[in-house]
Amino acid sequence: MTCVALILAVFYSLFGRPDWAHISPTLYFFFNAAFITAVWAASSDRASLLATPLLVGVGVCSYSLYLLHVPVKLVLSHLFGQLSGQPWFVIAVLFPAAIGTAVVSRRYIEQPVQLWVRKLITPARMVDERRPGITPTTGGR
Repeated sequence: MTCVALILAVFYSLFGRPDWAHISPTLYFFFNAAFITAVWAASSDRASLLATPLLVGVGVCSYSLYLLHVPVKLVLSHLFGQLSGQPWFVIAVLFPAAIGTAVVSRRYIEQPVQLWVRKLITPARMVDERRPGITPTTGGR
């Protein structure tokens, strides 16, 4: 399945529409090639660099980052106006702000809600919070 996704990504990279990104088609292709290579390497256990704690942490927060990067950009654009369109601003301010917001969201919204939902759908007799993995009915035996 990974091979199919990679093949589709290659074709999209070659024939896709890069005009929304305001970058040249060549640069667009190379960014996609790097992404495709990273996905391939990660799916085939060839990329120990992708297993570093920093990148794993960003990966854990990726859903929050996906949800919140546009609102963060809009708020910063409103606050800083023309300055927010500068490349250095995106790198120095927008990326850290978006990642920081995603980390906070993951820690204080996503994780508590996931725990709450897990408790809702798991019958009480199956969970002993003091000793995970041990049910009160079996005593761990």
